[in-house]
Amino acid sequence: MTSGRKSLPSSSKSSGNNSLKRKSKSLSNSTIPDSKKQKTVVEFFKPLKSKENSTSSSPSQEQEQNPDDTQSQIEVSPSSIIETPTSSLPLHPFFQKKKKKATIDCNAIVPVVEVPKFDADQLGVIENDSAKYLVVQAPPGGGKTLVLTFRAKKIIETNPNACLLLVTFSRDATREIQERLQKYGVEKRYDVKTIHAFALSICRKYGAKGKTYISTKESIIKEMKEQLEKKNVTLTETVEKYVDWAQDEYAREVSANEFATSDYKAALTIYEEIAKSMLTLSSLMREACYILTSNHQGSRDFYQQHYSDVLIDEFQDTSTVQYKFMKMIIGEKTRFSVFGDPHQAIYSFLGAQEKIFDKIMEDFPSATILKLRRNYRSMKSIVLASNRFMKTSTENSIETDSQDAITLNNFSTRDGEFQYIANQIQILNNKGVSYNDIAILMRRSTNTSELESILKNKKIPISKNAKDDTRVMLNLMKLICDGVEIKDEKFTKSMKWIIKHFIYFKGIGEKSFEKYLQYLKDQETPSTKVPTKGKAPKKDKLEKFIRFFTVINELAAGLANTTFLKLAETIQKKFNWDDPLIIDGLGLNDELVTSDLIDSLISFNDETYNNSSDGKGIHICTVHRAKGREWKHVFVPEVQDGVMPLIKKSDPIQLKKQQIVHEGEEDRIFYVAITRAKEWLYLTNNSSSNSSTFIERLKPHETKQ
Repeated sequence: MTSGRKSLPSSSKSSGNNSLKRKSKSLSNSTIPDSKKQKTVVEFFKPLKSKENSTSSSPSQEQEQNPDDTQSQIEVSPSSIIETPTSSLPLHPFFQKKKKKATIDCNAIVPVVEVPKFDADQLGVIENDSAKYLVVQAPPGGGKTLVLTFRAKKIIETNPNACLLLVTFSRDATREIQERLQKYGVEKRYDVKTIHAFALSICRKYGAKGKTYISTKESIIKEMKEQLEKKNVTLTETVEKYVDWAQDEYAREVSANEFATSDYKAALTIYEEIAKSMLTLSSLMREACYILTSNHQGSRDFYQQHYSDVLIDEFQDTSTVQYKFMKMIIGEKTRFSVFGDPHQAIYSFLGAQEKIFDKIMEDFPSATILKLRRNYRSMKSIVLASNRFMKTSTENSIETDSQDAITLNNFSTRDGEFQYIANQIQILNNKGVSYNDIAILMRRSTNTSELESILKNKKIPISKNAKDDTRVMLNLMKLICDGVEIKDEKFTKSMKWIIKHFIYFKGIGEKSFEKYLQYLKDQETPSTKVPTKGKAPKKDKLEKFIRFFTVINELAAGLANTTFLKLAETIQKKFNWDDPLIIDGLGLNDELVTSDLIDSLISFNDETYNNSSDGKGIHICTVHRAKGREWKHVFVPEVQDGVMPLIKKSDPIQLKKQQIVHEGEEDRIFYVAITRAKEWLYLTNNSSSNSSTFIERLKPHETKQ
């Protein structure tokens, strides 16, 4: 421990798929609150006629969920569907009750994991062995990530010399793929990483001095302030705002020379200088690309020889610099398979572009294009409406439909609109719909707080971000590196966060921790004995705190020359925390643990974490955050020009900018929003004079007689 710091007490004591059938239901039209403000209810979305009082027939085949499109259904029977809940992780060993030893029947049959059923298109991708370069395009709910996973499984099983790199754009997808490969017993001849984690691992292994870990945002802001002061430059906005903007522009390879003299030019110029000496999240890809392009220390040769196959998920999210980076991994003998949907390319502000599919075909003209054509997620009327909007021809696999599959409600005020959404959610919940099956997707987060306030007043629970076990691990390491000082406010704040998120402290809250701190101050020689007087937590909680800090102190004392992976493994072992995926994907080799390294990893983790929900309420998020997910009931508010699409038609300058920089982007954002719905889609707006141009494109065209 660092000298001068008080160590907390140590002690010698130590602590020990059911399938759900989807039914075709019809929600009755309920009275809309704030009826005076409601203007019209448009009923032009006419679903195809279904059999009277029909329900889904028992499906003959069942498909496992797609990790990219959560709970998406893959099946062969076109008139039925099986809904498979996401499997939950087993109870943590620390909290499992001890059971009496049971005799094991050696003759018992070992259960076999059932392999999902695939349609002909999906099997064509999985079993294709003739194409060296494969480009797979799939619609929403098409099961592309599931198919990618089983293609990887097939390659490993049929090629004993194969070594695969699977690249994703989200940590959630990374974990899902890893868990599936483990579930089906695939031999560990693969790496599954987000593209940022893979780039970071290259920078750590081959990067220049000072560029082997991500600088924190705080350190970048500090450096920019110092540079501004040296250059005697004053910005009109906060430095934090310009840093955020500069990071995005730098990641898109925009040069400061493209701007006239302005605050933005000055900020981006300084940021470019900072990126020369510091590794930032936005400079990460460019730095890794430079290392491979220059073949620094034989880096490019190593990866091209090491990986026989490269598989990339959500390829439409690939930016120009990321594409250059991944191209460097493809050697003469390397095979690749990319999966994506050009109609879901909605990250142009990060440099991604829809035409990336044209680019890869230009660079690899011999590539084979295969398409998945069926949507296993949404009701027929939703699939047909999205087809009309985007001029696609996706086939639907759910023949049953709801009378209210798509509705549009117009209001004269935003309050009336949000009140309607809240009341409709209450009606759905009273009819037995779980809050977790409902989502509200916003084009922008500006009015989210207003909506949340209305929901809270009606006591509607809102789902929060799920706990991030990787962040828990990093915070434990931070506590070990920095030492413990009970009078330090940062220590108290950090411990409260750990208690809230670390499964070891399940059932213990902040009050117990505050009692423990007070107990330490009252005891000259703290022990596990509970005093007869004074404030102290209960004995079991007291012992748990003492054991926790005993472990922390022991690890801190032996921190010298300890590698990151070794420390992580020791922490997991000490706390019976058995989850090998907690630290996977951070791009680490055998770096020695330092406080700076942990700060860097915390910053990197926070920037790239996907904010999965805890599933304890309705979901409110932007359309960008909703990508790759799905819900039974989806509300899309403010479907009006100026919000969705975001650029106003009356503003020619902004319209021109949209056409040049974000051509078709707003269309794709709305397409992603409406295709998140499985059973019901509710569109609302609060503008009578400026309704969205998108609505007309959803309407079915009547056949002329």
